[in-house]
Order: sequence, then C-alpha cells, then structure tokens
Amino acid sequence: MSKLSFISDEAFSDLVDEVIAKFSKARLKAEKNFFSNAVDPFAAIFEASLNGLSIEEWFETETTRQVQKTLSNAVGEFHQKLLGSLDGWVDYGVGSGIDLRCESKSLVAEVKNKHNTMNSSSAEATFDKLANWLRYRDKGFTAYVVTVVPKSPTRFDKPWTHSTVLTPARNDIRIIDGASFYDLATGEPGSLALVYSELQKLLEIKMSDHTGKISMDPLTQSIFKKTFGA
Repeated sequence: MSKLSFISDEAFSDLVDEVIAKFSKARLKAEKNFFSNAVDPFAAIFEASLNGLSIEEWFETETTRQVQKTLSNAVGEFHQKLLGSLDGWVDYGVGSGIDLRCESKSLVAEVKNKHNTMNSSSAEATFDKLANWLRYRDKGFTAYVVTVVPKSPTRFDKPWTHSTVLTPARNDIRIIDGASFYDLATGEPGSLALVYSELQKLLEIKMSDHTGKISMDPLTQSIFKKTFGA
C-alpha cells in the first residue's frame, strides 16, 4: 500500500528525483560560472564576518542563493505534476493555456508556487487566460489560481480578479491557498501536510550523506504550521 493514498510511492519518488536533479544541475552551473558576473569582494567579507561565516562557508551560501529561483520553479513543477497525477486529473505542462484540468470536478487550475509570483501585468494575463478558457473551452467549469505558499497561514478560497477597479471578481475564477486546493483535489483533508511529512522521510533516505533527521527537528513542523496554519 502506498504511503500516500493519492499517489504511488514510485511516482512520488520520481517527482522528488526530478527536483533533486534540477537543483544539482543548477548548482553545478552556478559553481562553474560563479565569477562570470562580477563578485563584490568587499560585500563578501562584510557578509561573511557579520554572519559569522568563513569565506568558504560564504561561497557555499552564495552559490545556494544563486540557484534558489531554479529550486522554487522546480518545486512549483513538483506540485503541478503531483496534482496532475491524481486520478481524473490532467497536467497540461508548460505553455498549454492552463496547468491542470479535472473533468469530474469541472475545474481547471493555474499553479503558482508562491503568493508573490504574479505582478500586476502577469495577474491580468492569467485572469484573461482563464476567462477565455472558460468562455471557449470549458463553459460551466470553475478556474482556480493556486498559490501553493500563501502570504499568510489563513486558508482561503474566494472569487478573484487581477484588479477590482478594472474588472469585478468572478465567482467562477477563484484564488485558493495550496493546502485548501490539495484537500479539494485529493478529497483527503490535510493532504498537503501528509505530502510534507513523506517528503521529509524520503529526502532523508535519498540525501542521507547530506541531510540530518529533519523529520525529527521541531523546527521542520514549525515552518509548515507558520506557513499553512494548523
């Protein structure tokens, strides 16, 4: 029996491997090209000294920082692919108009990894894209903008628009936090917390040479609760 009821252990492991591979590739590229952009040696020694780091530790931290965007994008794809692998769901990938579709639930979704992913122009483009999809492709469906990591831990599922001044919010175009959408998609309350728990255990196995017992660290659960609530 799979550890998560809504995805097989093999499929979950494969999704985690994809994120690890993308991060590793980006990190190697960052290390190779570290000095291709000018590095401020004065800022380096200030930052190292003020944070109690050696220059070697600073280099390690700075290299990791440079690949953060790649990791964030990879994690967003992880969520999209995981949700798209659920029974009755389809992951449309990149550049297909929408990210996810579920016929049985009559909904489509655009997945954003963090609440600050969209600026005003991209929010407008996203709204228009979803409005056109509902008009021409899936009439009667509900479209969701999923902010996996919300701005605050308060759960929400509400009508959305890119600008209340220019366009009124529509009940069939909604914005929702990641935990609530996971519950909606899987039909299992607390499913995002379950994914988080299993991910910790799996990473401890896959990255045993680098990762401690993160699942045993109280801070691990504290981070989740402060982001998503109880």
